[in-house]
Amino acid sequence: MNLLIDIGNSCIKWASFQHNQLTAQQRCAYQKSHVNDAFQQAWQTFPPPTAIWVSNVAGEEVATALQQWTQAQWGLTPQFAKSTAFAHGVTNAYQQPEKLGVDRWLGLMGAHHLIQDNLCVVDCGTAITIDMINQAGQHLGGLIVPGVITMHQALAKNAHALASYVSIASNLQENRLATDTHAGITLGTLYAVLGLIDYVMNRFEPTLGTLQLVLTGGSLPSLLPLLQRPYQHIPDLVLQGLTMMVTQNK
Repeated sequence: MNLLIDIGNSCIKWASFQHNQLTAQQRCAYQKSHVNDAFQQAWQTFPPPTAIWVSNVAGEEVATALQQWTQAQWGLTPQFAKSTAFAHGVTNAYQQPEKLGVDRWLGLMGAHHLIQDNLCVVDCGTAITIDMINQAGQHLGGLIVPGVITMHQALAKNAHALASYVSIASNLQENRLATDTHAGITLGTLYAVLGLIDYVMNRFEPTLGTLQLVLTGGSLPSLLPLLQRPYQHIPDLVLQGLTMMVTQNK
């Protein structure tokens, strides 16, 4: 059984992969200063895997901590995915392919494998990434902006009286405009993200043809009720990309 791990900047996601079957993704939030506590919480009672495959964008310190923890717990050294110029039918657009975030690279591979069409792949986490890939598997490039909560934290840090981010999905007004500061900031940041997605898709569809919107990431629950275009939500998109590496190395 393979343990697949996706370490982001604020959340760890994982699932097991065996006999070409990926289990439901699980997740937990973490702080880098207490990352070993998160490992313990996630996998203390996890059945010993035969191999560990990892997407990590949290830096070398977290990678080293994970390696030490898995060695102590199971006697295993994790395999860390890396971005390359070409893999599994996908061609990297970056002139320096290794500079593309490995989570974006795996997400592109997973999306292209699952949906062989012109795609706009959006990952909504601490940062929001938007990547375009055509039906032939050519990555066309992408964009990076602050995530919904990151945008709000930046605003709150520089404006003393502004309130903290709150989820407003349960009490949206029919007109979708805010009547208090909490909702005003939250809706404003959400609309900024939605506007960017719409702009990018409208900008490139005349050239590429119809784009399918593929969404993943932990901030999506607040965004999904506001979307006004068709989409496919694939919560475990990065892990789907990791499964392809596992299959290749059998």
